[in-house]
Amino acid sequence: MTRNYNHLTYSDREDLLKYVSEGYSLRKIGRILNKSASTISRELKMNRYYNKSSSFNQDTRCALYKNCIKRSKNCTQSCPEYEKEICVRLQKAPWICAGCTSSATCHKSRTIYSPKKAQERYDVLLVSSRKGPYVGDDTLLKINDELKQYMKLQRQSLYHLSQHTELGVSASSIYRYIQNGYLPDISNIDLPRKIRYRVRVKHTSPSVKENKKVKYKGRTYADYLTYMKKNPHARTAQMDSVEGTVGTSVLLTIHLVSAHFMMAFKRETNDNASVIEILNGLKQELSIDYYNLFTVLLPDRGSEFTHPELMEAPVPHHKIMTHVFYCDPRRSDQKGSCEKNHEFIRYFVAQGKSFDDLSQKDITNMMNHINSVKRKALGGKSPFECLTKKQKKILKKLGYTEVPADKVILSSKLFTKR
Repeated sequence: MTRNYNHLTYSDREDLLKYVSEGYSLRKIGRILNKSASTISRELKMNRYYNKSSSFNQDTRCALYKNCIKRSKNCTQSCPEYEKEICVRLQKAPWICAGCTSSATCHKSRTIYSPKKAQERYDVLLVSSRKGPYVGDDTLLKINDELKQYMKLQRQSLYHLSQHTELGVSASSIYRYIQNGYLPDISNIDLPRKIRYRVRVKHTSPSVKENKKVKYKGRTYADYLTYMKKNPHARTAQMDSVEGTVGTSVLLTIHLVSAHFMMAFKRETNDNASVIEILNGLKQELSIDYYNLFTVLLPDRGSEFTHPELMEAPVPHHKIMTHVFYCDPRRSDQKGSCEKNHEFIRYFVAQGKSFDDLSQKDITNMMNHINSVKRKALGGKSPFECLTKKQKKILKKLGYTEVPADKVILSSKLFTKR
């Protein structure tokens, strides 16, 4: 049989779960779905997730329970040293609990595969992978050389040169390539008409229309206040985006409310996939220490913060999950601490200026200086001084170190010292 190399469909994923539940081997499932066994294995392993509780509605016991001397009522939810007791079945194919004969009496953490959630994750990754021009490097080089000769040196209009050359793409595509910097020898200043017009600004914030991609039930700001009342020791981080020039790089800011400490991460595009990528990178880098920084995320309702279930995904091999809540529409004051801190970023990069020339190292260095500024609201302390010793140690892994008070710089001059 000729193997089908197309991607798995939602129907394939439903059949996959059905066959695993019936005890079929991955090789047999692969033959039925006309896929390789390795494809089936990767699908289950990449898209499984840990259920919040085991059978009998009990929390999964910690692997260190027998020798632990710090037991408490809710230690599985709050203890940073919690290690999930993992079933040996989950360490090999089929990677999930479906089809297990001991499922009815097992107290260990359950690993679930949901065709619906797997399809949603696939859709997000599919969209995020479609970045950049749809032509190869050779074609871009050819276009660049043609434009350099006829437009830049001979000052021909784009329409005129398109009539006597074969560029292979439309004029609108060429404008986008120039705008996004894909053509090294051509810029907007080489387009005489373009520089006479202002860029059309898309007014997307604040938006009157609510983001229909997110189901806000149970995630509103009122729900957040209720949750914090029940969990006063939960660590909240406010999230936002700081934009530069329209269509260029943006920053994702994560603001630790208790210490007024802000982290910032550069993103090429202001979309949800880039936010998920950063959060997953932090989970991979920090492991269980991720939860010592924050257990609650509070963004606004921007399109980059859709798919809260992916933002809440736990650290690999651990049970604890972050909780995502959202500010009410047009209520930036509900995360005012984060908004106030953005003013410091504008000391370095003015409103409307691009972040493209800055590396992630530059941005981290900028935040080190911002987080070293002593604040009246913090009783004369800096955000660094308000962190716990544990948090300082964790943040140091990410490149965040305190700057002496007399060495703090709050201007773009900081970048000239690179």
